[in-house]
Amino acid sequence: MSGLKLNPAIAKETSNGQVQCLVCNTQVKPKVWLAHLNGRKHKECVENLKKSLNAPKRTGKRPEEEAPPSKRLREEEDFAAANSSSVIPSDFFDDERLNIQTPWQKAQQEERDVGKDLKGVIEGVPQGFFDDKRKDNMVRDTLEKNAQMDEEYDKLMREVNEQATEEEMKADEEEEREYIMRDIENMDQQMNELKRLNDMEIRKEEILKQRKEKKKRLEPDSDEDDIGDFDFDDWRAKKIL
Repeated sequence: MSGLKLNPAIAKETSNGQVQCLVCNTQVKPKVWLAHLNGRKHKECVENLKKSLNAPKRTGKRPEEEAPPSKRLREEEDFAAANSSSVIPSDFFDDERLNIQTPWQKAQQEERDVGKDLKGVIEGVPQGFFDDKRKDNMVRDTLEKNAQMDEEYDKLMREVNEQATEEEMKADEEEEREYIMRDIENMDQQMNELKRLNDMEIRKEEILKQRKEKKKRLEPDSDEDDIGDFDFDDWRAKKIL
């Protein structure tokens, strides 16, 4: 029980070395007393006790069995005196001075305090390592080299990304150029086909024109030949003329 302070209003030490909770009417070991205070069962008992104190008192006696006023007053005074030592004040748990912590909460707080003390210490490096100037310079040189390597690596990655982007742009331009050249070739082919068709149309017109001219030249010659072959003497002989 050394180091454990008990509030006589809610707890007392028993003869067997344990702590008796006057609120829950139960005994616990001293090392778990703080955990019991913060436990759900203890808090429920405190709430129930507050409600019972605030609730109006009722008796199960019938009117004819009720005690005289003087006796009932003495009983209420005795009840209040008996409970004055075991009742928790209404603002007991609101007192900021009572900073109750369970063992596991205390351990967590100690870990946080240790973490604050070790803030800024490199993980894996023993505390006090940097008290040696030679080792401190070695670590600083290593950190500076690592930072320089990281910077060079970032620069290299940027250059690689820029080169990859440039190559991708060149590939896109080359592909677009190929599309344009194919379109130009198709257009040239279509133009050649149209020119060939046009030449054929012109040739056709020329042939037709030549045929017409030849036909015109041949028709008059045919009439003269017929007249030339006509025998006038024969017609005279027949007295046609």
